[in-house]
Amino acid sequence: MQISLNQLTLPNFKLWIGVSKRGLVFVGAPNGAKDEINNFYDPATIDTTEISNLDVFKKWFVSYFAGRKSAMPPIDRTIGTDFQKRVWRTLEQVTYGTTVSYGELAEKMGQKTAARAVAHAVSHNPVMYLVPCHRVIKSDGKIGQYSAGPELKAALLKMESQGGELEWPSTTP
Repeated sequence: MQISLNQLTLPNFKLWIGVSKRGLVFVGAPNGAKDEINNFYDPATIDTTEISNLDVFKKWFVSYFAGRKSAMPPIDRTIGTDFQKRVWRTLEQVTYGTTVSYGELAEKMGQKTAARAVAHAVSHNPVMYLVPCHRVIKSDGKIGQYSAGPELKAALLKMESQGGELEWPSTTP
């Protein structure tokens, strides 16, 4: 798979995205490093030549961070192990504005004893926001970990549950 790495300039920050022929394969943290994609993909597969039509992706991110739901841009669903793909598909069914624990997500998959394996798969999600790993919390109700930081995770959950625009944590962009 060849990946085109592009930077989107959004109202409050910049965002690196990786796109294959089939759709998004990577979404980085706000103002994240360009090489963050190397945590998910072999650098030899990454091309920094910009693709011409990023509008569909940019529109979705602008809309999402403004607190508006819209049709998702295409995601390349060929990435990941079979188990990861199952976890991510199940995660996409978690409703906007709600949360689920790792155990509850495992149970939704019919594997209620697989909470740790589910947590591992969630942590390897390369398309944050679209596959909403920020909606997964610890069983005690605490925020837990997030690759872009727990402050942003809390802000995303607040935006989704209460409506309105994302209130950027002072530690993010």
